[in-house]
Amino acid sequence: MKKLFLITSLAAVSVFASAQYTLGFKTGFNTSLGFDKDWHYNEQNWNLKSDLAKGLQVGTFARFGRTFYVQPEFNYNLNIAKIHYSYNNQLITDDLILSTLEFPVLFGYKAVNTKLFNLRFMAGPKFRFNAGSDTSIDNVQDLILEARKAQIGLDAGLGFDVWRFSVDVRYNLIQQLYHYKTVDQQEINMAPINSFTVSVGWKLLDTYKAKHYYNKNNEVIKR
Repeated sequence: MKKLFLITSLAAVSVFASAQYTLGFKTGFNTSLGFDKDWHYNEQNWNLKSDLAKGLQVGTFARFGRTFYVQPEFNYNLNIAKIHYSYNNQLITDDLILSTLEFPVLFGYKAVNTKLFNLRFMAGPKFRFNAGSDTSIDNVQDLILEARKAQIGLDAGLGFDVWRFSVDVRYNLIQQLYHYKTVDQQEINMAPINSFTVSVGWKLLDTYKAKHYYNKNNEVIKR
């Protein structure tokens, strides 16, 4: 993970001197859109259902490049995940607070790029770190939660900018934040989660520079 983080960080820094860059802040909403899962630990007649967290994110972003670009971000996420736990016909529902820091490094392409509007496609790794998430379930004594300290995921999606507003819609693929274990340390296997993030950003600084084109008379035409 450290090598991948270093490589993507160097890639972002290497284009810092690009002719076009953008700095800003953003806020967003995360939702599973119904992508919840069931996990069973049949030996003890347990059933665990975990709905994907829904919540908000705030952060900052930078974008370096003209047609091809790199977009590193720093985001804080505060989400609520609801779990349903049943044991011998007893149903328990609880909310878990997920607090995480995320560092996506996106590599993108601007299919349309003008001063007032652009349309972008992007994908890249996301580094997530636990920032104080819940590690207990109320009224459950025989199930242990362990929040992973760090994870690597994948973000992909599209976005568009209108004037100083920047809108992104992304698909996120990342492993569950928690390990679910029994009291005898047997882990309940859980698949990666799938979610969507919609965010809106505001450009504090945008150094857009138009390309120069020349006509037959060697006169500069800007676009």
